[in-house]
Amino acid sequence: MRKKRTDRLVELNVIEGVFNLTKTSIVQNRWGNGKKLGIHGWVYSLETGLIKDLKVTTESNDHISSVFKVDGK
Repeated sequence: MRKKRTDRLVELNVIEGVFNLTKTSIVQNRWGNGKKLGIHGWVYSLETGLIKDLKVTTESNDHISSVFKVDGK
C-alpha cells in the first residue's frame, strides 16, 4: 500500500513538472520562434528498469492560461 502511494506521488510530481516546464520562458520562447519541442512525462522504475509513459505530452502552450504565457497572448 505504501509503495503504491509513493509511486502515485512520484507520478503526480512528474505530471505537475511537465506543466511547470511549459510555463518557463525558455520553453515558450522556443515555441514562439517556431521551433519544435515536446515535453513528455515519464517515470523510470529503479526496481524493474522500465519506463512508464504517463501519457502527459505537450508541444505548445495552447493549454495554459494567458497569465502564464510569456508574451501574455
